Amino acid sequence: MDEPLAADEAVAVAVHASERLNARSVRNAALGTGIVVALGAAAWAIWSGDSVPMTVMLLYGMVASTLALYAATATPAAQAAPVSVAAETTSPGTSEAWKLVETLTVSDASRLWCSIEPGAAATQETIAWGRALLDAITREELPIVLKPGAPKDAVDWERKNPHYQTQVTRASLKSWANEHGHFPAFLQD
Repeated sequence: MDEPLAADEAVAVAVHASERLNARSVRNAALGTGIVVALGAAAWAIWSGDSVPMTVMLLYGMVASTLALYAATATPAAQAAPVSVAAETTSPGTSEAWKLVETLTVSDASRLWCSIEPGAAATQETIAWGRALLDAITREELPIVLKPGAPKDAVDWERKNPHYQTQVTRASLKSWANEHGHFPAFLQD
């Protein structure tokens, strides 16, 4: 025999049942309203002299879209598959191969700084670290990698106007990070 539910559990079950009933009532009301509006629009179109075949086609489209919306909302939010926020915010880490890369773009370095694989979507934290690296380049605290054969004014312009594809070396990143008291995992030997 089942044990009686505790008061909190009983309230939770009642609230869940009420939400499901309310959601079903809203869905049924929306379905009924959609069909009534479709039939009313079709009757008005025929009464005003519009083409009957065109009106029937319009009626079919309105009823089909109403039924599609009804079916799309058939699964209550409470029964939808739960989304794991932890899975999105935590990372299993980055590939060890990144520790062997000597030259990194600001974009790659900012993601690695946050233990996110380069190429993954940016987060608020990676954007913040990217801005910190760009500002450090502008202040000439973090040297950039000189492109072979680039004219001096192009190099000077990139130092004053760095971008997310500006390249820096692992050694300069490690030195800059240590000066500011940061020790990201991807810079550790």
